[in-house]
Amino acid sequence: MPVIVTDDKARVHGDVLVDDWLPYVARWQAHWPDGLAIVPAQPWNMDATPGPRLIRYDGNDRQILSAALRRCRGKWRGVAIW
Repeated sequence: MPVIVTDDKARVHGDVLVDDWLPYVARWQAHWPDGLAIVPAQPWNMDATPGPRLIRYDGNDRQILSAALRRCRGKWRGVAIW
């Protein structure tokens, strides 16, 4: 699976974004509305609203994360990571 590291994630399409900064996540999802954002849990993103397009991952919900990633399988175009 290709992994793209960039300073402007909104410009790069991917099926999954891994980022802990919610403004970057919001901007990316505005450009790529079908993408899944995985937000590593941090004190500054406690107000993240989980849903079908956003998972705030704190290490305790691995089954939810795994299921979401399985749904993405087969359509991988890349993963953007900050």
